[in-house]
Amino acid sequence: MSLVPGPITERDLCIDRHAPNEVYRYTASGELQLLAQEWQSVVLSAPTNIALSGRDMNYAIFGSPGRRHLSMIELPIAGARLPYPVLS
Repeated sequence: MSLVPGPITERDLCIDRHAPNEVYRYTASGELQLLAQEWQSVVLSAPTNIALSGRDMNYAIFGSPGRRHLSMIELPIAGARLPYPVLS
């Protein structure tokens, strides 16, 4: 896993690649940064449909097409929370 400076903002995009088991951040400025990779497919196995979770939004939860469970990894940076609308 590589360390990437700065949090994931609401303008950044988290990208998962189910082969070769990688998670990237694509920044608003056009930079592609590797957040996590695992060639052995033990925990990060064909990640799809990534979601951020945790107090600091620094956990990635994802499904795997070849498995029947969700997996979770800790990312080296925090993510942005989703803005919730104010209901009146």
